[in-house]
This record gives sequence, structure tokens and C-alpha cells, in this order.
Amino acid sequence: MKTHSFFKDERGAFTLEASLLFPIILILSLTVVFFFIVLYLHASTYHTASMVADRMVYSWNNSDKDIKTAEFSLYTSNPNHPDGLYWRLFGNNFLDKFGIKLSNDNGTVTRKINRINSMNLSSENIDVHFDNTITGGKVTVTVQKSIHLPNYFLNLFGLDSNAVGSSVTKSVHDPVELIRTTDFVFHYTQRVKDYFQNKKVKSKPEEVFNNFAN
Repeated sequence: MKTHSFFKDERGAFTLEASLLFPIILILSLTVVFFFIVLYLHASTYHTASMVADRMVYSWNNSDKDIKTAEFSLYTSNPNHPDGLYWRLFGNNFLDKFGIKLSNDNGTVTRKINRINSMNLSSENIDVHFDNTITGGKVTVTVQKSIHLPNYFLNLFGLDSNAVGSSVTKSVHDPVELIRTTDFVFHYTQRVKDYFQNKKVKSKPEEVFNNFAN
């Protein structure tokens, strides 16, 4: 009779159910909150990386340019400019195009990358890497923010460390070089075409070269 009455008695049922459900609801609520925190940090770091990359590639052709406004006071043709007129050959990791990696960039690449210090982004860990390929220069910006979560949530969200980060790669904008290269291709394509149309007798290689140069 006592056993039967124990199972029929509903006193304390609410407390028992609450003690079972409350931890589950609490864990689910914290999971949702932490998920949106991680999502926000991903969006924030991606926005910062994209902004830095945009400003970096837009002003890459002159280290004197302000990274925020792109204003500058010296052209690279000025003798007092630290880049120099031929910075694309001697200060832009030019040999990277051919797979030759050298640590010495004549200070030009380092000087351009260090301009991010003026953006006052000290709350984030920012790494900028420049790679000069055969198809053009590329700037890769990686931004990381620290996040302090229990190991359970780190594993749940697939995070290897207490940091959330994003990486953005963008091509360097160099309108002057693009116009120069395009003009060069069109000019010499037409000259080669005209030469072979008008020249009926084969010439020596040095004669062909002299005709193109003139």
C-alpha cells in the first residue's frame, strides 16, 4: 500500500521535473548564445580582413599613400621617394613570379605592410602577406580575435584554439601597369603584323629586332 501511494503521490513532482530539465535548458541556451558569439566574431574578423585587404591593394602602388584616404604627397618618380621609379622590379618581390623566394625586398613590401599600424586595430591580431605571382600581386590578410570558451564548446564549434579568425586574399590594383602592359601588347602586335605583311624577304634576327625597336 505504501509503495502504491508513493507512486500516486504528486507532491514534489515539479521540483523533480525542474531539476531534470533545468540543466538541459541551461546548456542549450548557453550553446545558442555562444554560437551567436562565435558567428559574430567570424563576421567581424572577415569584415576587418576584407577592409584591410581592400585598402592595401588599392594603395599598393605607392607606399606614401595614406591607407585610409589614399592621399599622397610624392610620386614614385620623385628622387626623394623611398620606393623608387622601378619599385616593381627591385622592391616588389619580383623574383617570386618565377618561384624564387628571397627575404630581401629592399624594404618596400615591409614599408607598405606596416601602414596598417595607422588604422588603430590593436584589439585584433592582423597578419598581412604579399605574394607576387605570374598573374599579378596578391595580398592576403588574416585577422584573429581571442575568445574564451570552455573546451566543450570549442570542440562543438570546431575551434582548435581560443581564437576566431578569417582570411581574405585580393589582387593588387595597379592601373598604370595595366595600361602600360596593354598598350605595349597592342603596339608591338601591330608592328609585328605590319612587318610580316610588308616584308617579303627573310631578314636576319638582328635586323628583325632593329625594325621592331625603331
